[in-house]
Amino acid sequence: MKKMLFGLLLFLQVFTCWAQETSKVRGTVIDSKSNKPLQDISAVLQSTNLTVTTNAEGVFIFDNVAEGKQVVEVKSAGYNPKRFYIDV
Repeated sequence: MKKMLFGLLLFLQVFTCWAQETSKVRGTVIDSKSNKPLQDISAVLQSTNLTVTTNAEGVFIFDNVAEGKQVVEVKSAGYNPKRFYIDV
């Protein structure tokens, strides 16, 4: 079975909602070899097990994320999963 590395770059942006104590987390998944966005990649917010999928531009968005340390895991069949530790 051929092993494929989950080669990607993930850019995370955290947007704070000033009136609330939640934020929006936005990320873009890009293949590190081709430098192209990856569509239909699962992104999981570990604290909630909420899963979203990247769009055609490789973008995913989590709304209403609690402040504090969070873990986002990005995974897809044929790639090794990758975890990102962020402060919201």
